[in-house]
Amino acid sequence: AIQVNQRWAGHPGMLVENLRMPPTPYAPGGSIVPTSSANDFDALDGASVGSGRRDAASSGIANIRTGSPGQVTTVLIGSGLANLGHTLESVSMSFRYAAGYTGGGAAATVSVVLLSAHNLSLICTLFTSAPLGNFSWDHFQGYSPPIEVHASGCKVSADLVMVALRITNNQRNLQIPVDDLAAGFNLKVDWVNTEDTTSTGLRPRQLFEAPIRTQGMHWAPVATAPTSVTDPAATQLGHGREHTGKFRLRGRDQLGGIFGVGQLWAKKQPNGALAVLLINYSPKNVSGHSVPLDKLNLTALSYQVRDLWTHSNLGNVSRQISFSVPPFDSAFVLLTPAR
Repeated sequence: AIQVNQRWAGHPGMLVENLRMPPTPYAPGGSIVPTSSANDFDALDGASVGSGRRDAASSGIANIRTGSPGQVTTVLIGSGLANLGHTLESVSMSFRYAAGYTGGGAAATVSVVLLSAHNLSLICTLFTSAPLGNFSWDHFQGYSPPIEVHASGCKVSADLVMVALRITNNQRNLQIPVDDLAAGFNLKVDWVNTEDTTSTGLRPRQLFEAPIRTQGMHWAPVATAPTSVTDPAATQLGHGREHTGKFRLRGRDQLGGIFGVGQLWAKKQPNGALAVLLINYSPKNVSGHSVPLDKLNLTALSYQVRDLWTHSNLGNVSRQISFSVPPFDSAFVLLTPAR
């Protein structure tokens, strides 16, 4: 297994981006959004994904902690919904909970909301629960029965939207299990089968490549124009060594939990160099993931690439670098200004 320590060499490493799965596209009969893995959730604003208590529906491997008392937090579900010219009509799902800070006052409430995938602005609120405080985490005897959500009437035709939980913790927080032994959150969406003239007309992969907020801690990438994936200046990087087991990420509470299929990390090195680590912690290949050098705040005309796993030089890149990494593996390179 690989451990990524945020205090990499005594200084915080920088999370450049989460690698997301493509969004769930429109389907005539509706679609089911994957919700049975920690990778399916992105916890923001103080919420986190960690381990929890197990029962018949949950192995305990993945559990959402909704933050601390007084916080309002957000948990993104899935990689977005690509409406593809259609209007989103209904959302149904369910979740369970146990409430923390027993005896601490007002219980938390959970809203199910639709957000713009481009800037996470609120589009509409589908559902808001009553206060959820009847099942104690501190004196645990089991999670609550499923809280059922069946929402319609909030018709949305934006090109790419996110389903999310927005939790108002009040004086008590919640622990929400990811029911990986059952159907997860059993999230189903359905569309009205009519064309939307305001649609972008983009295919799901193009929508996925549109600007989407990614969570980072110390990284402030500069604005950059899109760069062609077929740019001949790009260098293709594969993995340099085999690894077994799952990747673990220290500081995952600060990062809001592991989300998507992988992560791209970077750390400045002497003389204008940059170490870059791409981790694929999914069971699928990451193929041809291109990263513009501008996104890494690299401004030289070209950079020498050294594979830190194989201790070999891979030539020079300009404008962008491209990674291909097998399941549960990584690519680790050093980019140094070419002379």
